[in-house]
Amino acid sequence: MSELDIRRSAVDLEKVILLATLDREFRESLFNDPQQALAALHIKSTPERVAALKGLDRESIKELGRAFGHPDANKGFIN
Repeated sequence: MSELDIRRSAVDLEKVILLATLDREFRESLFNDPQQALAALHIKSTPERVAALKGLDRESIKELGRAFGHPDANKGFIN
C-alpha cells in the first residue's frame, strides 16, 4: 500500500468513526448494511472492513461519542 493509500484509509476511518458516533441515521445504516453505509461516503468496501464493522457494538459507539463530550450522541447531530 502506498503512502497516499495509507493516508486515504486513515481519513476514511476518521469519517466512519465521526459519523458513527454523532449521526444516528448513519450509525443505523452502518449496523444494518455496512457496505451501503461505506458506499454512501464513497469509501471502498472490502471484506475486511465489512467484517470489522459487523463486529462493532452499538452501545460502545454511542459511549465513545459521549466520552468525547457529546452527551446527545445517541440523538444525532448531523442530518
